[in-house]
Amino acid sequence: MYQTDEEPGCPPPTLRIARGAVKWAKELSINELEIICAEPHLWRVKRDLEEAIRESGEKIIISVCPQIVLRDYHEDSWFDLSSTQKRTRSRRAWEKRENILKLLPFSIYTKIAS
Repeated sequence: MYQTDEEPGCPPPTLRIARGAVKWAKELSINELEIICAEPHLWRVKRDLEEAIRESGEKIIISVCPQIVLRDYHEDSWFDLSSTQKRTRSRRAWEKRENILKLLPFSIYTKIAS
């Protein structure tokens, strides 16, 4: 199993995790991956996994766990005021960071996330 280096309160970038997932899938001859994550992460996980697959040249199909998008979660259920990471305490705090990541050119993001 692939693991990323992680310091408490400082998770590895999504792109690094995605690259590890693709490496793991390649080693096990897996050609389909399903994304299972909290809904606020979904756009970035999907984007980064697609990029990691493209970089690898592998033919891996991705799908999204339907429960993520089909369930009617209250928006605030994904956040916790007692979280050790400020960005996961509220939707507003989360969006501040995510909006920067959405606007950041991907070439710069890949350098930061490597």
